[in-house]
Amino acid sequence: RILKPFRVQVSRRSKRSKRDGALDFAQVIRNSLKTGGIPVELFYTQKKKRLKRLVVLADVSGSMDRYVRFVMPFMLGFRGVGSRAEVFVFSTSLTSITFIVRHLSIEKALERVSQEVPEWSGGTRIGYSLHQFNQLYGRNLVNQRTVVVILSDGWDLGGKQLLRREMETLARNANCVIWLNPLAGDPDYEPACQGMHIALPYVDYFLPADSLRSLKRVGRLISR
Repeated sequence: RILKPFRVQVSRRSKRSKRDGALDFAQVIRNSLKTGGIPVELFYTQKKKRLKRLVVLADVSGSMDRYVRFVMPFMLGFRGVGSRAEVFVFSTSLTSITFIVRHLSIEKALERVSQEVPEWSGGTRIGYSLHQFNQLYGRNLVNQRTVVVILSDGWDLGGKQLLRREMETLARNANCVIWLNPLAGDPDYEPACQGMHIALPYVDYFLPADSLRSLKRVGRLISR
């Protein structure tokens, strides 16, 4: 249910349809000119459908270790979205795992990801990882139809100005930035770490990601 809103999006543009949809009166009239103005054939039109684009950037650094069992199945579930979903993981640098998510079983995908991602469970450089994403992938993947989901606790050992600059770029180019923080479910949580504090002004929605209930809230938000 969480992934369903990303599968198909109805466009404002229309396309010709044989039966479904509303009557295409303009086409009926144009075609009737061939038969002396008598409409011998009906034409229909319906809205075009296109897949939305979803980009997921997931933190797999040491501070996120306790959430790996929860995070990885969540990311691997995006295989159901199809070709418009792009999944990346980061710690001190960024790695695309889109191919792994789309083409491998969950068991093989987990094994491949842990082998191929450098500095798995290492330190965190969110700003540098976002810089890599914006430079290498942003132009092709991010536009005003793109929803970007960042999954991280916000602990960052990198440059603060870099993080601010890259978050500003991401927020400006994307339709929406959603930040999922496993710690945010705590009623006493405050974004005390500098990384989270710097990123928040550029986040459209800041939500917890510590349970299936919290992910259902994310799904309802995305549906709207």
